[in-house]
Amino acid sequence: MLVFDGGEEETPYYMLEQTMETQQEDTEKYGDYSNVWVSGIMENGADRYAVVTAMGTDVSGEPSRMRRLIYLDVQQPGVGALWQIDVMEWLTDETTETILAQWGQCYGIGMEKLAQMREEN
Repeated sequence: MLVFDGGEEETPYYMLEQTMETQQEDTEKYGDYSNVWVSGIMENGADRYAVVTAMGTDVSGEPSRMRRLIYLDVQQPGVGALWQIDVMEWLTDETTETILAQWGQCYGIGMEKLAQMREEN
């Protein structure tokens, strides 16, 4: 998590843009993933978010999908937090999607839509 406090109004947005510029390359190179898809930056009021999905392998060598949500939570102009959550398919259970849906409600974004975005593009 990166926290920005008291910078210029555009600083948090600039930091998100910088983070997004390297997502595909870094996910492939350092995460050992393939078939990486990076969404554009989407708006949620003053907040911004993006989605990354990729294919990797689980501990037994089976194909496994990774979903990453990158979220910029802007508290006031120039002040915010940039964080991400990674969901590894092989580490999920029956409650994972419920937790993500409830979490998405807190931020006002539909997590089910995020799961479908890659298939649409």
